[in-house]
This record gives sequence, structure tokens and C-alpha cells, in this order.
Amino acid sequence: MGRTARNSAPGHYHVYCRGNNRRAIFLDDVDRANFLARLARVLRRHRWKLHLFVLLTNHFHLLVETADETLPNGMQRLNLGTARAFNRRYGTTGHLFEAPYGSVAVTRPGYALWLIRYLVLNPVNAGLCRRPENWPWSSYGATIGVRPAPSFLTMSWILGLFADDLELAREHLRAFVDGTRSR
Repeated sequence: MGRTARNSAPGHYHVYCRGNNRRAIFLDDVDRANFLARLARVLRRHRWKLHLFVLLTNHFHLLVETADETLPNGMQRLNLGTARAFNRRYGTTGHLFEAPYGSVAVTRPGYALWLIRYLVLNPVNAGLCRRPENWPWSSYGATIGVRPAPSFLTMSWILGLFADDLELAREHLRAFVDGTRSR
């Protein structure tokens, strides 16, 4: 019995992957920075847009937009490169990830809004920080304007869900994540 074919049509996807046996895939900030550099290369190569990222200790979440059917190829490149770099750096062998990446198409605005809140609150719920904008390994701080944005991050799609005006959109996004404004 073969592997189920993945949906790879152009569109927005919530992509996630967890460490094997829920073990850490990022042991320090160097691992996280190297992952983001590798992700930036994949984004360029496959012409994806990255709308949101959150790196925790034993998993990561991405909200990407693809223009073609390259999601499986790009994620294979990202995860294989990450596993090889991890094994080389720490002198280990074998699987870093418990399974191939997971992905869910983001086709409805309501799901996109729920997903944004869920993802940016992940570090808070994991006890890694008190406020989501304080987690340095998430794009949320850049999206709301409290941290410089990496060059590979596209913020207009998420902010456009909240308002046309940049500052108003950031204010509404922040209130939405804080739970003081429903959308």
C-alpha cells in the first residue's frame, strides 16, 4: 500500500512537522536561525510566499502560499536539509521528524483567522513566553510591527484580513489575537 497523494494545488497551506517521538528539533537559537535560512532558500527556489511562521522546540508551523504544485518538493528539501544539518551538527543518525510534514489547505477566511490566532499563541500555550509578540522565533512580532521583519516574510495577506490601513490592521490583528476583538 503506497503513500496517500498530497494535495499540492496552488494555494495557501498550513504546514507543520514534529520531531520524532516528540523530541526537540531545535536545540538552540543557532538551529532555529539555520532553519529560517534554509526556509528562505526554499521560498526563493519555489517562489512561495511565507505569511506566518512559528518555531517551537519540537515542531514548527508555516503558513505558505504556493503558486504552483511545488509544496511536496519544497517541504522535502526543507525537512531533508534540516535533518541532515541536525545529524551532522550533533553527531546523530536516523529520523529527525516523526512523519512527513502535514499540510491543510487554507481555503476559508474563517479558518485562516482561527489558524492565525492558534499559531501565534502556540509559544504562549507551550509556556515559552508570556506574550506572543515576545517569542523571537515567530513572525507575529514583525507582523504587528514590534520587531524587524525578515526579508522573506510577506505580511500583506494576513494584515489585509483585518484592514486596508497598515496601522489599523496591526491594531486589529493584535486585538484579535489578544481575544479582545472577534473577527
